[in-house]
Amino acid sequence: MGSQKWIDQGFGKLVKAERDQRGWTQLAMAQMLEAKGIPMHATTIAKIEAGDRSVRINEAAGIADLFELPLDFLLGRKPGTRRNELSYSLRHLRDTARQSGQALSATMETIQEQLDYMPKGFDHADMLRRVGDYTWRWQLFPASVALLKLADLADELLRREDGTPSLAKEALMELDVPKTPLEVLMTLDLPQDVLEVLEAVTGLTKPTNTISELKEKMMTKYGPQG
Repeated sequence: MGSQKWIDQGFGKLVKAERDQRGWTQLAMAQMLEAKGIPMHATTIAKIEAGDRSVRINEAAGIADLFELPLDFLLGRKPGTRRNELSYSLRHLRDTARQSGQALSATMETIQEQLDYMPKGFDHADMLRRVGDYTWRWQLFPASVALLKLADLADELLRREDGTPSLAKEALMELDVPKTPLEVLMTLDLPQDVLEVLEAVTGLTKPTNTISELKEKMMTKYGPQG
């Protein structure tokens, strides 16, 4: 009996963690299971999560299917294959990135509304508006886009693991991080006339005879600091 109680508690903790991670209420989860043909009340889910009720085989399989997870994982077993482990990791990353991006988008809307309704005419009101707009446009918005892009990439890699890709190779590569101008430059073998143009537009006016010298100067001026 003690061993069964330990299994029930372990299963329940994992169910709660996965449900919380998805932002589902116990009622919403019960309704989703009901739609899959597995009758269950929110109070039943609460008892399962607390380890106070053993889960039936069909219920355990339905919950694992709802979470898109191997049943072995919810039972506390290590995945039997690398593919199972990779699929779980990709799915977890996808869900986390997607939910974080959505949460950040909601935060952006709230900040924008607060800025719009902020009283005007107080000291440094213009500064507050500038900083707020800058934060929204150049910090939060790119971050939300990046998170959703990361979610899309994890989702596509998961589909490829399952043998059901949805993107062509060219479309997949568009999800990669674009190279910076400096990174592009480091891959090129440029002629002297182009080097002269680069010298002019980058402000590196001292004559440069080789691409390696220009690369060194560019890295010194624009490369990572510290």
